[in-house]
Formats: sequence, structure tokens, C-alpha cells
Amino acid sequence: MRTTVVALWAAALVAIGCGPKSQLDAHSSVIVNGTIQTEGGSASAGTTVKLIRHPDALQAIGEVFVAVGSVGLACIAGRLDICSSFEESVAGGDGGYTFAMRGADTQGSVGQALTFTTFAGCPGGNCAVASDFVIQKTALTIPPLRFWTEVGALTSHVNGAAMLSWPAVEAAVGGGAADDYRVNFVGAADGAVWLSADAQKSTSTTIDDRVTQDRDTRWHVVAQRKQTASGTDFTVDWYSTQQDYPNTSKTPISRASDCYTQGADGMPSLLARPCPLTDGNMTTRFVPVTQQCQSGQSCPPINNWIVIDIGISHPIGFLVLYDVSTSNGAANVIVETGDDLMTWTTQATLPAKPYQTTTLTGTARFVRLRLSDPMAQWSASGNGEIGVFTPF
Repeated sequence: MRTTVVALWAAALVAIGCGPKSQLDAHSSVIVNGTIQTEGGSASAGTTVKLIRHPDALQAIGEVFVAVGSVGLACIAGRLDICSSFEESVAGGDGGYTFAMRGADTQGSVGQALTFTTFAGCPGGNCAVASDFVIQKTALTIPPLRFWTEVGALTSHVNGAAMLSWPAVEAAVGGGAADDYRVNFVGAADGAVWLSADAQKSTSTTIDDRVTQDRDTRWHVVAQRKQTASGTDFTVDWYSTQQDYPNTSKTPISRASDCYTQGADGMPSLLARPCPLTDGNMTTRFVPVTQQCQSGQSCPPINNWIVIDIGISHPIGFLVLYDVSTSNGAANVIVETGDDLMTWTTQATLPAKPYQTTTLTGTARFVRLRLSDPMAQWSASGNGEIGVFTPF
């Protein structure tokens, strides 16, 4: 039987359990309940609340790994592969909802407690709230969830950047201050476009015009707060009301460029045309190829690097990664540029985060993204878009 990086990764996940050990009897009856409320605290009767079970680490091999706090974004973006209900409940007149299941439903393949998310969209659409948690008791009450319907503001737009601001979430829904805020941009045609990479406590941020390219988008703020109730840890995410964002008409020079990735022989191998990483469509994704090994062998992966071919040597100034991630979160992304596929200049070393930017300098025809760990490869769940831009 061939040994692949995914298989080795699966074995490691089994060894560590990938989550706390479940404290429930598999045959027990489990009840999870809570209330959904308007921003002012009144009952949001008739609202549909989803209970989403995160995939078991073993079930997710070759599919989608779901990070805490990301399910709500997937639901807003229409990613039904992630935002798939395990159960649904319609809130009653008092805003209450209830889910019933067995203990086994809360457990993974090696007896670990799985993560769950409750998600509800505002009755009028355009905003949402979600909470992540594990179920370690047969009767669990989720703290009341309130919608955050506030609208942010584009306070200035100068020198190729927009200044965005918004009111603090606790001022509207109560409780303690948010642990962090992020700004999310959603495309009118193809869902999620950009999520600000670095969480912040500030209620304002600056966005480079090139990030949203030449797209019609809407933006909103994601506020997150961790809290503990009845001995259970909850991560709550509020998604503020979406609003239109101006099309900045910044087309990357890499649009429709050819792409190459590391082939089985270590040489550049042309990806499909048009390349899913430069076609301007966030729904087309690059999925790496798994190395085929003979029985008993452990082979290094292919697709350890990606090259974007701009076509001619051109002044470069900015790189944007849109939902591009790795199979190994410890691997860095080394950004290199060159003109001949032989000699490379290192421009930056980035952490393995799906949404991020970096400055480029000089001129180049090729931009290469290489993983620092030769045993790592790009995410098996697919990678979105890479944008190379000129300087301002």
C-alpha cells in the first residue's frame, strides 16, 4: 500500500486524538438549547438556527478542514460543503431553540469531542451570529445569541487605500469587549473575496485598494469574543450588516497568467489553462496532486511550489493571497521573483495564513511561492487566487 503525506498526517491525527476526549456515553441522550435574540434583546421568533458539526479529522482527510470561527463565513459565502446542517431548529415565540442527538453524534473516530457551531442569519438577511463549542454534557445551554445589525462606515478613501470604521460590538449586544475584529469582503458573483489577515482590537482599519481588485463587493465586520458559561467554552462570532464597497478597478497584472507547479520530476509543470489561481474567479481552485509512491515508500510531496508567469519582465509592487493555505501550518511561504526560472530573489517570508499581502520590489517575469518545509504542499481543500500587482 502506498504511503502519502496525507496518510502520514492521518496517522498523526489519530495519535494525538485531534481534540479533547469525549466525556459522554455514546448511547446517552443529549439536549442542546439556547435563545436567539434581536440586537435589542427581544426574542427573534421564527428564526432558523443551524447546528453544524465540524468534520472529524479522519473524515476530513482530502476534504475540508474547518477552523474555529470560520463556519459563519462559509455560510455567508454560500459554501454548502462547510455550512451543512447536522440539525436545524426554528426559534419559538420566546426565541428558544433545541437540538436533540445521541452521545455518539458528538464524537469523532477516535473518541474525541467534535466541535459544533450554531449559526443563524438575521431574519431580514445581511447579518448573522454564530457560536463554536464542544459538547461534554448531556444538557448544554448556549448563552443567548444576539444579532449585530450595526453598519460600518467608509470614512476616507485617499492614496490608494480606504479607511473603514465601525461601532464596538459590546455597545450594541452587551457583554465584554470583543477579543478581535476582522473585515470581510464578499463578491457579488463568487462569494468570499478577502478576510483581513490580522485580528485587531481596534474598531477601524485601512484596506489597500488592490485587495478587492476590479470586483463589485460588499463588506462587513466580523467580531469575535470568547466566553465561558456552565463550564463550557464558547467562541462567539458576530457578522455585522453588509454594505456596498466601491469597485476600485485594480486589475492584477497576473490576471489570466499561466501557472506552473512542481511536477513529479521536480521540474515546472503547466497547470490547466486558464489557471485557477489567476483566472479572477474565486470559485475555481487549485488542488495539489498527491505523489504516487511504491509499496513501503515514503515520498516527498509534489506541488511544493507555485510559479506565476506574468509573460514579460514587469515592474512589480504588491502580492495578494486569497484563501491560499498549506497542508502544514508550520510551513512558511517564501516569495521569490526572477526572470528565467533558474535564479531567484527572495522578496518575503510569510506565515501560513490564507489571506495576506506583501510588498514586492524590482522587475520580474516570474513570481514563485515556495513552502519552507519540503514535505509540505498546498492545501488539499483547494486554493483560491494569487494576485500580482504593479506599484502605485
